[in-house]
Amino acid sequence: SPGYFKGVTTGGVLYGELEVSKNLLENDCGVSVRSFRSGHLAFNKSQIKVMDSLGYAIDSSQSANDILTNFPFFNFAERSFSSSETSVLEIPLTISDVGFDENTWNEALAVWRDVLGKNAANHAPTVLLVHPTRKWKQEVTSLFLDTLDSGVMTMALEEYGDFWKRRHDFRFKTYLSGKELTVVVADSLTPVDRRLSLIVED
Repeated sequence: SPGYFKGVTTGGVLYGELEVSKNLLENDCGVSVRSFRSGHLAFNKSQIKVMDSLGYAIDSSQSANDILTNFPFFNFAERSFSSSETSVLEIPLTISDVGFDENTWNEALAVWRDVLGKNAANHAPTVLLVHPTRKWKQEVTSLFLDTLDSGVMTMALEEYGDFWKRRHDFRFKTYLSGKELTVVVADSLTPVDRRLSLIVED
């Protein structure tokens, strides 16, 4: 990502970045590492292929501005039209705290609210990245979340990824008889997520 930093990595390997750090966190902290975001949104062309082989479920290393969608999608193993789809769900990043400081936090809040409002008008998700390294960032994030419209639903990244995967796997059939529409939800071992909805035209 030339806009963020310039430099060359020598002798670096993706498995070292993605597997060793994952194992250290899981073993030392007793947590399950399922998601990843690369620093500065630097995206390696083989990143998803390696993540898929290591069992990562979610990546959020790409900006919605760069890939021109806010919506999650299953990423491809390589950056190529002929590449195979993986099980790694890409959740594009939409807004962040980058470019703001403790003197311009009110501008950050205005931008976040503006973007969220425009996305909501298009029924599109908004993903906020905050580096919780400064107290003002935590306070602004709390203020942002506390003043959301009642119709806006918030989720942590992995919770949203799990929701989107359940949405993807949701299966149903429809039958139309005269003016009566019947919707049959396919049998599944996984309970239907109550946050899912269907839109029926006319």
